[in-house]
Amino acid sequence: MKRPRPPRKSKNAARLHAVVQDIAEMAPKLSELVADLHDEDDRETPPSVYDPLHEEFKFTLDVAASHHNHKCRRYFAPDGMWEYGTGFDGLSRTGIGRWPLREDGLTGSWKGERVWCNPPFSGLRLWVEKTWDELHELAVMLLPNNRCEQPFWQDMIEPYRDRAGSIVTTRNLRRRRPFVHRVDGAPVVGKSPPFGLVVVIWDRRRPKVER
Repeated sequence: MKRPRPPRKSKNAARLHAVVQDIAEMAPKLSELVADLHDEDDRETPPSVYDPLHEEFKFTLDVAASHHNHKCRRYFAPDGMWEYGTGFDGLSRTGIGRWPLREDGLTGSWKGERVWCNPPFSGLRLWVEKTWDELHELAVMLLPNNRCEQPFWQDMIEPYRDRAGSIVTTRNLRRRRPFVHRVDGAPVVGKSPPFGLVVVIWDRRRPKVER
């Protein structure tokens, strides 16, 4: 009669155990990863990019802003729509959010506005879809020019850009442009990113080609 032996761990079980250990070690760092993603999306437009465009288009609403980096007096932040007041310091904010108060640039209305949009680069498709759907006067969006193979570009920009009768035109900017970051509240120009920038313009004053 054979003597009973303890069950042997399979190779798959050992691999699963190693994966579980790796995940357990990574868990304390997840909050750091989320913070890093937020930092990557919180890119303030440098004046060298925004100022000439504002001079040309006279923007009335910044739809993808925060309280420290908005470019227009009226802007959407994650906690609602805001407008700088006319207090003695000129810096007082007044919430002017429509209902619900906490609507942001993706849920609020852009109707009739001349829109500036430097969107979070981690979720570009939602912002391009919103730009097509809104009845703005015009919208100008700053995008990285190394995403042209991605579905959002191929589906919603490439078939329409720079064509006769289309409302969509594009401009690739010369040179790589460093973004502005905040260190202890002060603006600091960062290093040049590993990509260039393209300006995409939806101008509803142009003859419209349906998407």
